[in-house]
Amino acid sequence: MADIDIIIPLYNKAKTIERSIRSIQGQTVTNWRLIVVDDGSTDGGAAIVEQLALADKRIYLIRQENKGTGAARNAGLAHVQTLYTAFLDADDEWHPQYLHQALDALSHNNIAMVGCYYYRWPEKLDMTPHWRQRGVRPGVFTLRGNEDPAWVSNLMSVYIPTVTAVQTAAARECGGFYDKTHACWGEDQTLFLRLAIRHPFMILEQTTAYFHMEDSFRSAHRRPQELPVFIADPQAILTDCPTRIRSLMEQVIAHRVLGVACSWAYAGEKARASELIKQWPSVRQFKRGYRRYLYFRYIRPRWWTRFKCWVGPPVRMKLREWAFQLGLKTPPPALPSEDVPTSK
Repeated sequence: MADIDIIIPLYNKAKTIERSIRSIQGQTVTNWRLIVVDDGSTDGGAAIVEQLALADKRIYLIRQENKGTGAARNAGLAHVQTLYTAFLDADDEWHPQYLHQALDALSHNNIAMVGCYYYRWPEKLDMTPHWRQRGVRPGVFTLRGNEDPAWVSNLMSVYIPTVTAVQTAAARECGGFYDKTHACWGEDQTLFLRLAIRHPFMILEQTTAYFHMEDSFRSAHRRPQELPVFIADPQAILTDCPTRIRSLMEQVIAHRVLGVACSWAYAGEKARASELIKQWPSVRQFKRGYRRYLYFRYIRPRWWTRFKCWVGPPVRMKLREWAFQLGLKTPPPALPSEDVPTSK
């Protein structure tokens, strides 16, 4: 039996799925099994996986009609045979040490979930300073109910599937991923929040994952237009929530609501943002974030937002490249795909 099973949901990622799988094959831990769940792809991605599986018996392909990312991950979770499960998106990559670090943490600590810092590509941006500025530090955490909800919200935001591994039994006990809709934003956070409510969890100090934004629905500086499922259906988290944690979780969700409202106001959907705030008046407790929302809602002109989204990213990338070349800033490690040759 493998030491860990890995789940990749696949939907129209033919351009990147091989890259992701090659980064798994390049891990220092070799006793793994990969479960790729083809969620009704129409671009030939599943055929690429089939070809890779012919040469590597650790790779398995499951096919289903299109049901959404949550349903695809749950289909993979149903086939997991190991104590531990890791998740990787079909356009992301792992540093060769990722599985080793995750397995070591899960097997030597009383935790149900472990995450790590990551690099964001193509900006070559180390997100560690971003999270540290928000109070997110490595360590083992157990929620008691008296924590600062803004800090908990920031802490849980680190956990995206690509950087998260879990105890399989705990994930199943918490009901798996949200799969009631085709929603592709927040179905993973619903599970990770439920795990954090019930079990200790951990963040590693090492940065061992690469989160690609090029093909993500959140890329190109477009703001998600739908509500995260844990806001649209908060009972998915609050149902069966222990009494001592319930108030904290309600405030954590409110903090996330404020973040969405800021994003909508920033993107020009000011009326929609205002309506969301009316539905969640408790967001006003987060004074700094609420002032930010008011700035986007009433003061910041739309043309300035568009200008910053158009000019800002390429300028920042160019400045970062110059800093790397001049030795003013340490560049992140090369992508695994730059070191591991892919088949033609």
